[in-house]
Amino acid sequence: MIDIGVNIQHDFFLQNIEDTIEQSKQAGVEGMVCIASDLEESQFLQTLCLEHPSLWPTFGCHPHQAKSWHSNSA
Repeated sequence: MIDIGVNIQHDFFLQNIEDTIEQSKQAGVEGMVCIASDLEESQFLQTLCLEHPSLWPTFGCHPHQAKSWHSNSA
């Protein structure tokens, strides 16, 4: 199973990322698509996911942060 909507960048999950990933695997989750809501989170997730092969990042901007997005942000 793959979880396609993880907000893994929250402190609760990042306090012990290895434990978070292990608990997910024990629950049958083999991979996670980590959701970003702005450019900063997208960049953070890209780095995090390079370190953890069972995580995949998204690159995007949530409508709540749309006013902070600029065409030259990427």
